[in-house]
Amino acid sequence: MKKRFIFYLLPVLICCFLLAPAKILAQENSNVGIKVQPSIIEEKVEPGQTFSSILHASNLGAEKSLYYVIKRDISSLDSEGHPIFAKEGEKTGYEISSWIQITSEAVEISGGGTVDIPYSITVPKDAAPGGHFGSIFLGTDPSRTEESGVGINYQVGTIINLRIAGEASEEARVKEFFTDKAVYFKPNIKFTTGIENNGNTLIKPRGPIEIINNFGRKIAVLKMNDDAAAVFPGASRQFELVWSTDEILFGRYQAVMSLAYGDEEVRTISDDLSFWVLPLGIILPSAGAILALFALAYIFAKLHIRKKLRQSGIKDYSWKEKRKHCCGPSLAAIIIFVLAFALVLFILFA
Repeated sequence: MKKRFIFYLLPVLICCFLLAPAKILAQENSNVGIKVQPSIIEEKVEPGQTFSSILHASNLGAEKSLYYVIKRDISSLDSEGHPIFAKEGEKTGYEISSWIQITSEAVEISGGGTVDIPYSITVPKDAAPGGHFGSIFLGTDPSRTEESGVGINYQVGTIINLRIAGEASEEARVKEFFTDKAVYFKPNIKFTTGIENNGNTLIKPRGPIEIINNFGRKIAVLKMNDDAAAVFPGASRQFELVWSTDEILFGRYQAVMSLAYGDEEVRTISDDLSFWVLPLGIILPSAGAILALFALAYIFAKLHIRKKLRQSGIKDYSWKEKRKHCCGPSLAAIIIFVLAFALVLFILFA
């Protein structure tokens, strides 16, 4: 018995021994990282102007590390708003990396230390007006860049958004505005809107969604894109918002959305939709109560007919004779009446 116990225990001990170094290594690597500030730079500049500033890079690890400085252009944004970086030499129409001058190609930062990285951006005199986008990365591997720079593989970057003065185009439209359902049993509504940027500058559309009931009364005001997330020029992006309330809602409701955008001139885009809220927790008991009421009325009418027939001296009778001596409603007529009554109530309230 003792030998069998050791036989089963031995593989467990071996696994624990092999996994222990990996766990220690993971704990040690959890202290490795770098932080770059500011994370976003937005400036308005003139053609031919030189813009200069400083990045602050901090080593979050305990040991000295060497970080390489990498410049990249941004070609677009993904559905979640993360930048998609252009390949080396790729033309996006919004290039900026070739305008950036940095004195150091690599920086060495001691554990827990911070260094300043000066840089300058010289805008060409013939630069196209509108938005130009790029990034300055710090990474441990100079040959690797990720499509979205959010601290992956020790690559952390600062996003740069330069708006070149001139005849910039600010134009957007609502591509879509919908809810995930047409009918809800509970007021937990998810709104999705797609915004298409047809201009050449970055836009940040945001604004209210007003919920209006069937009587024209405003019952709620929501804020779409309250964080001011951006839409890249020539691209589209979806924004989502969930509205939930503990209030009892019933019927048809309208959602009116109005978003504002633009730096030079504030513009608005709007759209509306309708949805239904039919709370089964109220409808089903109410329908059951109505059916029960008319069932009782039917039983009472039937008993009343029998009583009248007995008083008339008729003991053996058929249903046709009941109908002949009294005008009580049939079961089918009562069901049809109940359904019609429920439909009228639904139309009136909804």
